[in-house]
Amino acid sequence: MSKLRIVHMSDLHFKNEGSEDQRIVIDALKADISSGIFSDGKSADLLVFSGDLVQAGKSETIFAAPYNNLIYPVLASLGLKDDRFFICPGNHDIDREVVRQQAYVETGLKSTLISRDSINAFVDQFIGTDLSKDQLPEPFARMKPFYKGVWKSKTDSGAIITPFSAIQTLEINGLRVAVCSFNSAWRCTGEADGVDRGNLIIGERVIDHAVQNTKDSAIRIALFHHPFDWLTDADRTAVEARLHSEFSAFFFGHVHSSAPTYTRGPLGGAVYSQAGCLYQTRSYFNGYSVVELDLENQQVSIQAREYSDRIRSFTPAIAAIPGGEVRFDYPFLRGGSGDNLMALLATVRPAIKRLGDEHVRLADESGGVVLDKHFIPPPLTKPRRVSDYDKPEGDEDDKSEEYSISDFGKRVKLRSVGQARGGQDYADPLHGA
Repeated sequence: MSKLRIVHMSDLHFKNEGSEDQRIVIDALKADISSGIFSDGKSADLLVFSGDLVQAGKSETIFAAPYNNLIYPVLASLGLKDDRFFICPGNHDIDREVVRQQAYVETGLKSTLISRDSINAFVDQFIGTDLSKDQLPEPFARMKPFYKGVWKSKTDSGAIITPFSAIQTLEINGLRVAVCSFNSAWRCTGEADGVDRGNLIIGERVIDHAVQNTKDSAIRIALFHHPFDWLTDADRTAVEARLHSEFSAFFFGHVHSSAPTYTRGPLGGAVYSQAGCLYQTRSYFNGYSVVELDLENQQVSIQAREYSDRIRSFTPAIAAIPGGEVRFDYPFLRGGSGDNLMALLATVRPAIKRLGDEHVRLADESGGVVLDKHFIPPPLTKPRRVSDYDKPEGDEDDKSEEYSISDFGKRVKLRSVGQARGGQDYADPLHGA
């Protein structure tokens, strides 16, 4: 097993007109990449971009400029071919005018896609849509420029393209790696003031489709634009759990800040790479990240880089991460060879839980708790009275009397009987009558 190094960029918002300041930052980024920022002298294995490549995706031709000015030069500096580049759409990559002209579509989608079942039924209906056609179903008309200007080219490298995702598996350093680019933007209106928050959808069935088509992968990587809290409540509940159970690393953007994290939960662990914004203004935090998954040593390192306008170059992002780099122990990477114990345990954990539930139960056939079959009680003794503490150790009266757990049952039963008989005296096995 070996390392997988990924350069993560997001939120360029490329625009042709009046973009001299943006060109300054892009030139600094290309210089940073070509200067060899990796201490071991090796290059990266993947370049991923988590949405908002352009400022406004109103035509398919508008995506050509950022490819020519940024993506292709960076790939060349990294020594990577086009098939090592992956991208998902963001809210700026849609055609906003289409949404405004078809307000009834947005109203219908908002009132219909309100549960996991309704979302899954919608995905089932449209996941086979042919995106090469000029006329697309109305819910996806806003995505047409992105589909044709960006994702269409991925079909040449063997990607499976649907309106909801672009899925591709490839061999890297002897590993079978799946990169799944999910479309959280197809429900976007692109309007300001966070109006899309809580209305977006990825789709549980979309995750199922990606998992089904990447069954032979050793590690799965998820790429999407919006954080989970931008999804509908129903979709977030279904999608977040499904992703955590099947994917090892999540790459996203939109929030314009760098905050890499690692989480562990009942369904496993995951690395979150929040790359920040590649360009907003020259005085903004403009940055990108380098994520390294070390499958052999079960570790993850994330370097954050930021643009300094004072020196017009990129430096370690010490304002975002102390020292500009963070490392995590990461025991849940999926191991393809089967010799990785933690990866194996992560795979069989659901089966272990199921078998445990079948063979260890704290209930009988009627559903009642059978405590004495599963609980070993500690020794119980009669408490000493205050006056007993004046007696010397070893006094015969100091001997403690032991009780069993069944004595508590007798006590509770007698108390209940006594109460039923109007307060009649009952025996207390610990304290006497």
